[in-house]
Amino acid sequence: MPPATRPIDYVVAFHSKDAATRDYAMMALSAYGRDGLWDEVAERLVKTLKNRKRRGLAPLSEVVVKIVYLVRHAANESGRLARLGASLRQHWAGLEPASGGHDNEQWIKDYWSEASPGGPPVNTLGPPNVSAMER
Repeated sequence: MPPATRPIDYVVAFHSKDAATRDYAMMALSAYGRDGLWDEVAERLVKTLKNRKRRGLAPLSEVVVKIVYLVRHAANESGRLARLGASLRQHWAGLEPASGGHDNEQWIKDYWSEASPGGPPVNTLGPPNVSAMER
């Protein structure tokens, strides 16, 4: 196939050196992607949340897109939902919106309130409504 007609490989794009390419790949993977990147996406989410205060970035889409991908594939392996819930609680401060940014914390409370600090133990978290999250 000529390069212009080849399908886009979102996994390759996810590993691109170009930040915009990685962001677009993450959006596509969140909506349509396969499960194979769960651990990497979980690590990137934690990095995003840890660096949030320092950078003042990470708009709703960057955080939420990663969370949607992770919850879509959480049931494919035991312990994933608990791991995601624990990461969110541990780095909850990184969810605060940047000046003029989206309220990631409120988004989680709206769509997966159990994952909020003070919720049930992470090993008992129920899955969120992924369809509602995707909308």
